[in-house]
Amino acid sequence: MAVPPSSTLDPIQVEKVKAQIRRDARFKNGVTWFYWIAALSIINSIIYTAGGTITFVVGLGATQVIDGLASGFAERLGSNWAYLKDIGLLLDVIVAAIYALFGFLGKKHHRAPIIIGFILYILDAGITLICKDYFGALFHILALVGIFGAIKVLNEERKSAIMAKITPPSIPMTQS
Repeated sequence: MAVPPSSTLDPIQVEKVKAQIRRDARFKNGVTWFYWIAALSIINSIIYTAGGTITFVVGLGATQVIDGLASGFAERLGSNWAYLKDIGLLLDVIVAAIYALFGFLGKKHHRAPIIIGFILYILDAGITLICKDYFGALFHILALVGIFGAIKVLNEERKSAIMAKITPPSIPMTQS
């Protein structure tokens, strides 16, 4: 019975693999925030349209403003304008779909949607602060930190790709 040769793991390679696994996890976690933002915003809007009062703090302030405006206009204009709440919900779905699209394209390592989504979510955090939703603003910051982690991973990948292009290959030295 033949004994397979013992193999030793190169500690440098093991560390490189571990670092890559950590980067992949940080990237995935960061981009996944867009899906959470979209889903919880839609749930918030459905609850609001149905007359509920519970909301998730991770959702979008923009969809809450849309809901409030649609509801306010519908109430002021009378019962013939009740469909404005449905139009508000449709607008909420469109806004949330854009955030889901940021997540979808981000998972494919497209840089621009992640950055655009990040900037828009910063602006949305401003809406929550203007509305004095401090818990919502804190969760915006938490989500922004996660999304920023994904941006950092993309920056690291870009830097590594550039360095790989400009670093000349090593030439093994042989003794004569």
